[in-house]
Amino acid sequence: MDALKKLFGERPYPGSWDGVDPHGYDRNLLQMKYVDVPLAVREWIEEQDRSKGEGQRLFAVYRVPEVGTKAAETVPVGEAPLSAEERAEDKAKTVIFAPGAVYENLPLWVAEGSDCVDSLGDLAKYTPTPAEGAVVAYPVEKARARRGLGEREMEFTIKAQVLKAKTAEEPKAEEPKVEEVKKEVKEEVKEEVKKDEL
Repeated sequence: MDALKKLFGERPYPGSWDGVDPHGYDRNLLQMKYVDVPLAVREWIEEQDRSKGEGQRLFAVYRVPEVGTKAAETVPVGEAPLSAEERAEDKAKTVIFAPGAVYENLPLWVAEGSDCVDSLGDLAKYTPTPAEGAVVAYPVEKARARRGLGEREMEFTIKAQVLKAKTAEEPKAEEPKVEEVKKEVKEEVKEEVKKDEL
């Protein structure tokens, strides 16, 4: 617990799934095996720490402690991206984060293996404003852990879309021509990610 206070105490709580900060013990934190986090998200987490970006300390990566011990420090991030051998060590790591932290990189959670991997992997296209080629993403389902029953696992589903503008069809000859372009959201990608809660 001290390691979490040390890390998360230095920045505002990123929020719950709904962006709310309930304060104190009502704040949710999620824990996942680091190897279960999509590679693009792991690389983003590491790059934020390496470059001291805005996403630094949103995700706390720890080595899984041995039985009877506690994690004291986060895993240090090197100056260069991890090699394949170093990446194999991800199996011995865990990541802890607030649900609101995923909003910083939602498209990366579903990019891997999708038909739109290039668009979804480009966070410069991730925006809340609909536009041609823009990427929007949001959680569509969040199962809650049933702590009263001793069940701590939960799942969440993320939907991401690459938006495409659609122009109106040509008017029929008898109708007056009206200059109009209709914008429509076209679903390009729908992927699911299921994760664990602390």
